[in-house]
Amino acid sequence: MAAQQSTEEIVERAKRLQGDRIVAIRTVGETRQKLTSLRTETDQELAEVQGRFAARIAEAERAYMRALRLVGHQMSSAKLGSLSREEGSGSSSHVSVDLLAL
Repeated sequence: MAAQQSTEEIVERAKRLQGDRIVAIRTVGETRQKLTSLRTETDQELAEVQGRFAARIAEAERAYMRALRLVGHQMSSAKLGSLSREEGSGSSSHVSVDLLAL
């Protein structure tokens, strides 16, 4: 009987070890899946944040370009106004300087 119990004990021990391995493999698989899901989620969040940053930068660049065009337009209008006033005075050298300044 001792040999039979010993065999049963060995089988029970092997079953416990096999069960422990299955639990360990299941745990590794579940944590790997959680890691993969988290990476996917954070990649999506990062893309959304980058998109918002890009939109903010693009809007700031558009505002900057509008400001440049406004300043350029104002300067051109002022220069053209001074040219039309200078034309009547007969000073061609001053007109050429103003044209170069444009």
